[in-house]
Amino acid sequence: MAGDNNTNRIIEMASEIGTLKGLLEGQGKDLRDIKKSKSDMWKKINWANAKINLAIGAWTAVAFIIGLVFAILGVIR
Repeated sequence: MAGDNNTNRIIEMASEIGTLKGLLEGQGKDLRDIKKSKSDMWKKINWANAKINLAIGAWTAVAFIIGLVFAILGVIR
């Protein structure tokens, strides 16, 4: 009897998965498209982080150069 209960649960879970897949496909979304959109989202997030890091690096370089100029001026005086 215990095996029948597990079998029934597996069948129930499989039908729920099938229902979920059917709902997603009914909305015109394939499961592969959802995975692809997630990876696209992560690409956009990574690109945004890269741009932020580039901006921080650029401002750090500008600050370093300004500091260098003031240091040279201080030595000259």
